[in-house]
Amino acid sequence: MGRKAGPASSRISNPAPLFASQEDGAATIFVVVMFTLMVAFTGMVIDVGRILNIHSQASSYVDRVALAAAAELDAESGAMQRSVRAGVGDAADGPIIPQGFRFSLSGDNAVNVSRMVFMSAIADDPADPYARSPLAGDTVLCEWTSGAGFDCGASGLTVAEADLEAAFVLVDATTETENYIMFPIAAALSPGLATDASVAPQAVAGFNQEVCNAPPLAICNPYENPGGGGDFTPVVGQQILLKTKGSGASWAPGNFGLLQMQSDAGGNLCNGAPGSAAFIRCVLSLQNPNTRCISTRVSTAPGEKNTIHNGLNVRFDIYDPPLSRNDPNTPPSANVAKGKYFNGNQCQTNKLQEHPEGDAAHTEALPRDPCFATDTCAGASGDPRFGDGISSAELTAYWQANHGQATLPLDFNGTTRYDLYRYEIDKPDMTDKSGITGGNGDKGENGAPTCSAATPVNNPIRDRRVLIVAVMNCIEHGVAGNSPDVPVIDFMEVFLTEPIGAEASNEDDIWGEVQGVVNPGADDGVLHEFPVLYR
Repeated sequence: MGRKAGPASSRISNPAPLFASQEDGAATIFVVVMFTLMVAFTGMVIDVGRILNIHSQASSYVDRVALAAAAELDAESGAMQRSVRAGVGDAADGPIIPQGFRFSLSGDNAVNVSRMVFMSAIADDPADPYARSPLAGDTVLCEWTSGAGFDCGASGLTVAEADLEAAFVLVDATTETENYIMFPIAAALSPGLATDASVAPQAVAGFNQEVCNAPPLAICNPYENPGGGGDFTPVVGQQILLKTKGSGASWAPGNFGLLQMQSDAGGNLCNGAPGSAAFIRCVLSLQNPNTRCISTRVSTAPGEKNTIHNGLNVRFDIYDPPLSRNDPNTPPSANVAKGKYFNGNQCQTNKLQEHPEGDAAHTEALPRDPCFATDTCAGASGDPRFGDGISSAELTAYWQANHGQATLPLDFNGTTRYDLYRYEIDKPDMTDKSGITGGNGDKGENGAPTCSAATPVNNPIRDRRVLIVAVMNCIEHGVAGNSPDVPVIDFMEVFLTEPIGAEASNEDDIWGEVQGVVNPGADDGVLHEFPVLYR
């Protein structure tokens, strides 16, 4: 017999346990939740990435503007106005750096400059990388904003005065705000979340100078104010007694000394520790000292070194032991006229002899400023080591004594000892036959080296007897012996007018004639100027 079907209630008596045990679709729920989280996380990453990208683009723009603006800060009249024009342009000229661009979904794709702040000095970088400039140690001169122009109330200076001191520029970009895409959705669940973000990058740049491949020498600003500070205002043709015995350690205005040398100075030609006498003597004697570039901050070394004259005198064809007269790395100048002669065949400083008094048949040394003979020198600051300049009368007397001509040549247009020295080199065909470089030596010397077998250097661009020295305000910065991180206010050219130690009673005296400052862009390739990004 067939089974009789029971009532429906007996077939599905309790469905709850059956539903509870059902597992179909569980993975789908997990996938949906994870997909939602992944989409949200990806969207947030995209949002953050967009803000970081905008910050990067705005930072790149403001960095380039700061560098372009800093390149105009040359301490000359109108420097800040030129800096603004380079950064943002003016009614006549557009900026050097085109307007910034940022990738944005908001429709505002431009990045601009909101302000420029000019400073004379900046503090060291702060420990907090997010600290905004200007910092507490920054010396603010003026602030420029579009429409308002310059405001120099922070310094109390006029714009013209601030032009001469501005060395750094702070550039603030406009504030760039971007709306998030995913964060507003998340904010519905968490109201504390931001729905947009803003960035306002800034950059600080300055103008830097470096002198390369020059002897590591420095001088205290001869024109520094008695209380410290002041500009370097060189008088071309003025003679300065750069160093006397005992003066190198005190670093008073006008004193001349050494900068600290690195162990790689001199290339592989110099031995000994950087501060040793042998090392100093070697580096100072080289035609290419291969020193590290001297920047706008230097560290001094005690200047009382009796080897300074040994290293510098090779330029006059004088070779004190252990320097070799045959070393091609230490050649003399093409004109080494000294007004003295060697006693015998030993080309050393202590063998130099004065010509007999009243003997006209010999050369005369380049004259000193007349005030030194009468003890009336005062210079610009009242210091008796600063001369009052040379006149055409003294130059004419020198020419007459050495060349037998009553007047200076018609084609000589110079006004300094250096001009005359170069004329004697550049005019070897002088017809009087008693010329320093072109004559037959009937006056004791003809200007050409007689000791060294090395080829003398005849290079008016980088003359062997012209030294480049860093100029510092020693009073202002308390320079004494080893002083680190001293600011350089300029680089001066000094012509060595006579050998060092040629007078036994004044063996440390260094006589130089001021030639002015080293100019950027000159053919000598010594001074390099470039903008530097500091923050």
